[in-house]
Amino acid sequence: MEFGRTPAWSTTLMCTEKILNQKPDDFDAKILRIKALLKLGKDLEASLLLDRVEKTEPDSPIVLSLKSSVLLDNGENNAAQKYLDRLLEKKPEMAYNNLGLIAWNNNLREKALSFFTNRLSNEPSDFSATRNKCWILYELKKYDDAISTVKDFIDQFGDIQYQMKRELPILYLSIARDFQSEVGREFNHHHTRI
Repeated sequence: MEFGRTPAWSTTLMCTEKILNQKPDDFDAKILRIKALLKLGKDLEASLLLDRVEKTEPDSPIVLSLKSSVLLDNGENNAAQKYLDRLLEKKPEMAYNNLGLIAWNNNLREKALSFFTNRLSNEPSDFSATRNKCWILYELKKYDDAISTVKDFIDQFGDIQYQMKRELPILYLSIARDFQSEVGREFNHHHTRI
């Protein structure tokens, strides 16, 4: 069973429940449980547990990161920014991906690209940052860079991060559609003579 797939997260949920029944204050089990709940779409339950964990560990970098992620998912960029500002003081490399998302949401693509790149310089196996970097490069029409970002990730981490293997054909298809649109516009504006 590959980690990242729904059965693995369901198993994680069951295991963390057992751990927390025996050790209710186990911080790592709580964090893993929050991640599993989020992956399984149980956002409300994850948020409630995260709020309880935040009360006991308000300055934990992983708590600040998860809290900013939940807020971003809910479209609350300003609230997420407050958590990210605190995270920047403690562990800046953990803030870069979400800071990139905020920049992207504000159409600051070059700034977003910089944040994603910084995250990957510290954590090259970060799937989310790699995926985000790929698609921001795509939006910037830096197609070759987008493709090489995905290919490099697959070459280094493809066996453990299988999801990226699905991104490459989607990227190629998106680029092909862009070129098709450009070619169509180019020929639609010129009259042809025999």
